[in-house]
Amino acid sequence: MYAHKKNQKLRKYLREKAKYSHDSGDFKIEESPWRQPAKLIDDLQIFNVNAMQAIVEQHGNRSNLSKNHSRYLDYLEDTKGYLSLAGVPDDAFTQLDELAVDFPNFHEVIDFYREQIALTVYCDGHAFKAQPLLIIGSAGIGKTAFCHRLAKIINTYFSLISFSSMTAGFVLGGMSSSWADGKPGKVVEALAVSHKANPILLLDEIDKAGGDIRHDPLGSLYQLLEP
Repeated sequence: MYAHKKNQKLRKYLREKAKYSHDSGDFKIEESPWRQPAKLIDDLQIFNVNAMQAIVEQHGNRSNLSKNHSRYLDYLEDTKGYLSLAGVPDDAFTQLDELAVDFPNFHEVIDFYREQIALTVYCDGHAFKAQPLLIIGSAGIGKTAFCHRLAKIINTYFSLISFSSMTAGFVLGGMSSSWADGKPGKVVEALAVSHKANPILLLDEIDKAGGDIRHDPLGSLYQLLEP
């Protein structure tokens, strides 16, 4: 179902935690003695709005570069380039239990996200983050629906990027402004549209990526998925 090295020690701890929650009521994250003191989740500056505005003024309305920056300034609205981080909700583990009931074939994937959320909560804060995960399964088993539900649990933005029709890597990673049609890619677009610094992006059907080898759609993944 998924390709990732299991953390057996943490999995054992999560099983013990689940047993505790069944014996003594709902287990809330803040009740754990291992949790770090609560921290405010600061917004992150992802875009330099002042520099973007300067480019628009410098290149004029007819420039493709100016049009692209104007569009992204519209996306960003009044954020001033600062995007919020989706936090881990207090009932995250309870919601994952409910998700396991609705998606019984995804128990290994759910266990993976239990580990990721536990590491976030007990190590360094409250903002959701997770390592990239490859989910393998037949068409129609609910991979897209699962990821959409996961994004709802975290209360973050969800974007599906299909590789089956992608013919070049710049669609995902963007193209240099030195080219006539240069513009940001789907990843940057998702950040600007969502106003979230940690959205969930589903790269769908990456095994079906095609196109010219000179513009390999998978090429942008080398940097995007680097730890």
